[in-house]
Amino acid sequence: MSWIRVGDTFNSAPEFMRAAELAVEREDARLVSEIKGWTMALYSYSAQQWTDYRIGYGALVEIIGLTRAHDALQDLIKIGVLRDVSTDSERAFALVERESFIHIIKSTDKKMAAKRKRDMNKGSLQIPVLLRDGDQCRYCGIEVNWNDRKNDEGGTFDHREPNEETTPDNYVVCCRGCNQLRAELGGDAEEELPLLDAPDEPIYGKYIMSKLSKWRRIVTRTCRQMAIPNPLETTERAGTRHPDPAQASGPTATSAPTTQSQELAGTQSAIDPQFPARDNDDRAGRAAKETPRDPAPSEGAPTSDHDHPRTPAPTGTRQPDSEPQDDTTTPAAPGARPANEPTRPVRKRRRARRRSR
Repeated sequence: MSWIRVGDTFNSAPEFMRAAELAVEREDARLVSEIKGWTMALYSYSAQQWTDYRIGYGALVEIIGLTRAHDALQDLIKIGVLRDVSTDSERAFALVERESFIHIIKSTDKKMAAKRKRDMNKGSLQIPVLLRDGDQCRYCGIEVNWNDRKNDEGGTFDHREPNEETTPDNYVVCCRGCNQLRAELGGDAEEELPLLDAPDEPIYGKYIMSKLSKWRRIVTRTCRQMAIPNPLETTERAGTRHPDPAQASGPTATSAPTTQSQELAGTQSAIDPQFPARDNDDRAGRAAKETPRDPAPSEGAPTSDHDHPRTPAPTGTRQPDSEPQDDTTTPAAPGARPANEPTRPVRKRRRARRRSR
């Protein structure tokens, strides 16, 4: 689809200031409006036909009109909207390329956008790269944020050889800042921003794990080929080994008997019961009348965790050996490690280049 964007300073562009000077010299009040109309028509034609800011002489005559084409061409060249790029075989003109004026998509950009979209949906390409690089930029080493679509730390992929077929060898994880900087450096990109080695322990965040879950078979096959653990299987085993304590409720969480409870049970059977089982016993009758239905246990009598919840031990007393483990410590995700510190020289260069523009 063709696309054109007009800058906010279009009407006050220096080209139209020169057009206003011509209008004053010729005393023609309509000249500036006509030149603006011709300019928009020529840019729209280039965007629709994917001519990359080039206009043939025949197309220019067709757009402007036969009677005004010669004079309009001279004026557009004079104010700087057009530049003569004719050759021996073709008469053609180039439109000024400036994003703050009028910006259109070139045919190369269109092909590259289609290539990016195709590569993002190719599991056989994405999985090896994500398993190898994880969440780290291969040029500065920072941990990228895949949900960030604007800032330098946003996650992207870099085609190291854009004009060739994309393979895992020329396709790497890259932060947006380094990706843009390499495009600006051009031929000096490899020297100024060389490729770093792949991380020894890649970091797999939520974005990568969701993409791996999308292509499970490819992940399994690729992990075998790369001789590395499958992150999906490791995560599932870790989830089974460390169940969520919040999902356990009531007796289910404490239903497993412990050695201490077995010893208490043996002791309870060896001594006299607290209340006789016979209802006609005088002591049992008095105890039933004087004691509530759920009496508090007498001092020194053993109790069951199923009938009464465990209360915290007073300060200064020793906790029993069977005290539950602290649930506040969440087990670390497999393969997770602290993100590498950003490489400061790379980020400084990015900022310096932006200030100089």
